[in-house]
Amino acid sequence: MHRAAAVRAILGKLGEKMQILKQQPEKLKSREEQIRERLAQIPESQRRAYIKAVGRKSMAAACKSFCYECVGYVREEVKVCSDLACPLWMYRPGRSVSGKAKIERFSAVESTNDAGSDE
Repeated sequence: MHRAAAVRAILGKLGEKMQILKQQPEKLKSREEQIRERLAQIPESQRRAYIKAVGRKSMAAACKSFCYECVGYVREEVKVCSDLACPLWMYRPGRSVSGKAKIERFSAVESTNDAGSDE
């Protein structure tokens, strides 16, 4: 019975949230509206990849679009991305060295920076 009460409580909360959403339909935008708004903010040079990505035509275009959006559409920043924990880091566009070599290079830079901060 304890489990049934928990399920009823969760369903009750979901019902409340659904009622709130039904009362605020102007805040909910369709996928197409959100895509149009984002497309208007994307630089002309990146729009083609974004359109391919949201059209489910290319996973590579989706990765490219995500990376460029993440770094503010600056090509050089994508190439030197330092977010090694990002699941797309190994697949980002413009990577110039293998992932292992890049990680070793970042480790060397970090150890140099750490040594300089003690002074």
